[in-house]
Amino acid sequence: MRIYLLLLLISFGTAQAATTTWAATSLGPYKSTDGGTTWQPVKITVSNSLLQGIPDTVAIALDPTDSNKVYVLGSVTSTSALFKSTDGGQTWTAVLMPGISASSGTQAVYWMGIDPVVTSTLYIESSSKVLRSVDSGATWTDLSSIAGIAGVSGSRGLAIDPNTSGVLYVTTSGAINKSTDFGNTWTTVKFNSNLAPTVQGIFVDPVNSHRLYVARINGQGCVDATTRLAADCSFFRSVDGGATWTRVAVPGSGRSVTFDRVTGDIYSGGNTTGVGSAVMKSTDQGATWTPLLKAAGGVNDGPWVSADPLVAGNVYSVGDTNTCCLVQKTTDGGATWTKVNLPRYCTGPTSAACPSTAQNPPTLNALTYVLPARPMAAVTATTSAATRQPGPLAAESIAVATGSHLATGSATADLDQPPVTLAGTTVTVSDSAGLTRSAVLFKVTDTEVTYQVPPGTAPGAANVTITAADSVAATTQVQIAAVAPGLYTSNSANLAKGYAVRLSNGNLFVEDLFDIDATGVMVARPITVTNGDQVTLIVYGTGFRGAGGDISAMVGGVAAPVLFAGPQGVQPGLDQFNVMIPPEAAAAGPQSVPVVLTAAGQTANTVYVTLQ
Repeated sequence: MRIYLLLLLISFGTAQAATTTWAATSLGPYKSTDGGTTWQPVKITVSNSLLQGIPDTVAIALDPTDSNKVYVLGSVTSTSALFKSTDGGQTWTAVLMPGISASSGTQAVYWMGIDPVVTSTLYIESSSKVLRSVDSGATWTDLSSIAGIAGVSGSRGLAIDPNTSGVLYVTTSGAINKSTDFGNTWTTVKFNSNLAPTVQGIFVDPVNSHRLYVARINGQGCVDATTRLAADCSFFRSVDGGATWTRVAVPGSGRSVTFDRVTGDIYSGGNTTGVGSAVMKSTDQGATWTPLLKAAGGVNDGPWVSADPLVAGNVYSVGDTNTCCLVQKTTDGGATWTKVNLPRYCTGPTSAACPSTAQNPPTLNALTYVLPARPMAAVTATTSAATRQPGPLAAESIAVATGSHLATGSATADLDQPPVTLAGTTVTVSDSAGLTRSAVLFKVTDTEVTYQVPPGTAPGAANVTITAADSVAATTQVQIAAVAPGLYTSNSANLAKGYAVRLSNGNLFVEDLFDIDATGVMVARPITVTNGDQVTLIVYGTGFRGAGGDISAMVGGVAAPVLFAGPQGVQPGLDQFNVMIPPEAAAAGPQSVPVVLTAAGQTANTVYVTLQ
């Protein structure tokens, strides 16, 4: 029996009239420029004397930002190598890969992926090893020996988040492992130790990276979360980026999952009880499944499946190749299927490069696709919403991220009840303690997102990931401090944002700090602090509630009693402080005076009011 991999690696390059598709086969890479209708072999020639002849290729990937850069894992006469082309397959170089038996004739399953942003970072999983290259494949490090990936039987599957840089998943015998820092450190979700399932492939929905599936293979039982009894199951599913997993109730064993980016349908290949080796389809995000293609082949656990990311309903099924060529394709979402025939590598006379013209058509081992370029998201700055100046942010404070493609539309939330999703955009914050929380959002546009740093975010470096509705994501690092005070202003003259409360003859009066002049410009309104009235200034800000009672203020250079400092109480993240204005801070005539707040030893930006 042989096990073959069909791994969807979505890549983005120049737009094509039809989907350009690459295949790794037992007779080297093949390429189709008409959506898989016709195929042509791509000849690999390198100078290394150990790699002369037609390579047996088992995995293939394209650079997500430049589809002319092609990486192929394979072997020639038992010598394994990574073959690389930077010109779309015209010329090739090779790096030997000792310790990997990259051959279609082995029981191994091969996975290869590329980081979506730092595209010089490549990963390969093979023979219970997870390898990483940070120099476009020139050198490799075995992560499985240094990163503490959990599991008793080594690694079994690998998936790269196609939308977020640095995020990858590795499966082991009874666990799912996730890294958010390019494989340097890992968090692990382990399954029940009794009757733990043997898991293998892991698959990320390219439209929503929070949705993942992992295949459960070889007919072993897994534990039902309700009854705690053994129960057959083909797949596990996560809707929270791998933090928790639930069983997908399809009895049998499973091999692969693929996602139709156009329709949202999900296809799986498995060996289903009562159905046999089949392609299944779900139109309700995995709640129910319908058999499409029966007797699809596949070693023990059914066929591999792969969906064309550009065309709705175009799906490949790859079964057991011992009998050759159980590769089929549907163009109508599974209603009908046709056989896919890859031509023989050689059609002319025999030669050193073409040792036989009588070979069977090649075994198809993996597919990858070229997509049109998509917008790249980036965060160029993160500031306090009050100051719009860089610096640390406090937990629970309001922040503004600026950049590009942070949202696919514009929206403003109810400020007293902001949501965690706005116009399809989400923000997550992973803090120095390793905890990830969703942030509430106040406003989103293509170039700006205003959000609250989640309560409980630990001090230190934190990664903030902003994901737009089209799943394009940007990650940036911010520093979290216990206190980071900032005060809001109302105009370019740094007029304090707030109001005054006057107690006069036992009566309370609320006064604005501004007027609108005849030209429509906001100007400071003088606040009278004489005649024996008690005048309290209320100023809005963010980032200083964590100071507790360690608060002081100066108004016009005079120490002023702070009556209150803390949450405003209505809008999440908004703070305020109430300070009594000393009469001696006022001048004989209207004069702009500074208001300075210090919280836990940190001084906020200076704002101004006009007193008389």
